[in-house]
Amino acid sequence: MKPRECLPVEQLLERLTGIERDVAGFYERARDLAGHDDVGRAFADLHAHRQDSAALVGRMCDKLKCGEEVTDNASDEDLHFLTALIEGGFYRSAGRPAELAEPGLATAHLLDNAVKLEKDLLLFYLKFHGLSCIEHRPLFSELIQRGQKHIGTLQQLRARLFPKPGR
Repeated sequence: MKPRECLPVEQLLERLTGIERDVAGFYERARDLAGHDDVGRAFADLHAHRQDSAALVGRMCDKLKCGEEVTDNASDEDLHFLTALIEGGFYRSAGRPAELAEPGLATAHLLDNAVKLEKDLLLFYLKFHGLSCIEHRPLFSELIQRGQKHIGTLQQLRARLFPKPGR
């Protein structure tokens, strides 16, 4: 099997901008499907946050296009890892209509998918933070903090609305 080519940093960030937009779209659709007002409000907030994140990452792409360095010595191994995350694409299958057909499980399933999406994005941002130039780390620190907050909010909603048996 041929090894996967690693994407250059500019393409990684361009794809990430698209993923952020896709995830924002997921939250917009999920908001309309959510069976609880609290979950709908959380998804509306997450939609706005992900649109903002897409804009922030898009500005980082613009800096790259203007010749500004955004990473310090990213190795091929680092770029392969980030490429695998970007191309793994859990975000592509999140919230398929067939999975949401059962009304009693739809909102819980949406919350579970949202947590997975946020964890995938958080993993990317954690890795990229370590590779980024010092002047760009505050942006990635902010995206990491947002991701951690989003995961906590989603997990609390999931636990409160759909407690797992035996807990």
